Amino acid sequence: TIELTATNTLPATIFTTFNNVTISGGTTTAGVGITVNGNFTVNASCTFSGSTFSHTFKGNITNNNSFTVSGTTTFSGTANQTVSGTGATTTFNLITINNTGTFPTNDIVEISSSAFTPGAAFLQATLAAGILKLSGSYTLSNALFSTNSYSIPSGAGVWINNSNVTISATTGSPTVSGLLRISAGTYNVGSTSGNSMTLNSTSTFDMQGGIMNVAGRLVGSGSSMTISGGTINIETVGNTSTTTGSFDLSATTNITMNGGTIAFQNACTGAPPRDLQIASGAGTKSITGGTFQFGNAFTPANQTFRINTNGVSISNISVNSTNSPIAKDTVNNLTLSGGVTINSGGTFNANSLNISLGGDWTNNGGTFTNTGSTVTFNGTSQSIAGSASTTFNNLTTSGTGTTTTGIATTVGGNLTVGTGTTLTMGNFAFTVTGTSSITGTINTATGNTGTRTFTGAVTINSGGVWDLSGQNPATSFANGITMSGTTFNNGTGAAAFSASQSLAGANNMTFGGTITPANTFTLTNSNTGTVTVSS
Repeated sequence: TIELTATNTLPATIFTTFNNVTISGGTTTAGVGITVNGNFTVNASCTFSGSTFSHTFKGNITNNNSFTVSGTTTFSGTANQTVSGTGATTTFNLITINNTGTFPTNDIVEISSSAFTPGAAFLQATLAAGILKLSGSYTLSNALFSTNSYSIPSGAGVWINNSNVTISATTGSPTVSGLLRISAGTYNVGSTSGNSMTLNSTSTFDMQGGIMNVAGRLVGSGSSMTISGGTINIETVGNTSTTTGSFDLSATTNITMNGGTIAFQNACTGAPPRDLQIASGAGTKSITGGTFQFGNAFTPANQTFRINTNGVSISNISVNSTNSPIAKDTVNNLTLSGGVTINSGGTFNANSLNISLGGDWTNNGGTFTNTGSTVTFNGTSQSIAGSASTTFNNLTTSGTGTTTTGIATTVGGNLTVGTGTTLTMGNFAFTVTGTSSITGTINTATGNTGTRTFTGAVTINSGGVWDLSGQNPATSFANGITMSGTTFNNGTGAAAFSASQSLAGANNMTFGGTITPANTFTLTNSNTGTVTVSS
């Protein structure tokens, strides 16, 4: 270790390569470019001035007062390196990252010093090998690269881990063949319509937190993607492509998404328009969490966002409220491991395609365009809720779970309660216009406000249970009941029959409340079991 204890200038002819260097007194000024194979330390009240020379560091830099280099600084270690310390001045001009340690775990150059002031587009020197990690709490706004359509090469990477760091946008379309990881801070891509980021087949994209803003498209082209947190704002300016979606995953792209939000700001204007586009294929796509949000606070009016997942299951869908955006399924049935949220002013258009979901359905004052669609609830414990009622076309429960209504609900088509499932009608009106086929269980909870109205024929199939005795709501039937199931107990609520119809089947039925056929209509009992009317 060389210790410099007083003000001095390193001569140009000797002492250009060092092992460890400690500056413990005064100011040291470089008279030549130096190479430090070990660690470089600037103690409190001391100063290092690297002038305009180029310097190479293979170990760590610790600055506890003032460190300034106006030339190019190269980090070329063979293991992780750090720039740290409490100094008020840590200033670089251009930086070259050429760490040859093991990618991507032991080649990280992490800058976590109290202060960090680099030159504009400071990575214009070289990002050759290794990962630049911007940590700490200093404030930085920088484009990193001087080339608009820059590239992060294979074996190299950028990691943003500081909430006060903003990577400025360039007017171009960068590509990633190495690593891009965002844990905190803001990363901007592109400044004009169509400016995009392409994640190539050798790339790793890891969104852990923070914010990413993409002017046009974020395209996974055989990449490995992980999204666990943060927000990715897509098409913040626009996308005019006729072939590539604004968030586009190729067949060979691998993605694991269990958190975070992907928000679409301006709808694609290509013909045909493509916003969320996922291709099925050899790539593994595990999208079990997080949210695809259509519209945000900056979305203009008259925006329709198109969804085509090609049968790939995704997580949650949310339609925002600002300026009444529309999310529209376009080609394939939609499978969600999570739920659907439609906010006030927003519209979710099923486009005559079917939707299956494992989460909740929440309508907070929006519109569901249900024409020709079937919505299937196939989770374990689900709700139909929100601040406004939803009208479905066909509604089906499947699997082994329970679906509970937490708001007035209408099924304009047919209701199917599948084997092993339970539909629990909450303390709200429930209306079915088409037929009702019950092979699972239908019951009640919470209260008996509102009438349960069944306009079409009701069939309790073998194994089916109809048990409204928990809360005893009023019911209304218009096209008869066929009882072939295990239990039919309509509770003590009043049962109205609004048209001439029959009680059919071969198994017992119990009405604990009054039965009232409408005037001039006839209720015929052709059930060969026992029909009990207690009132």
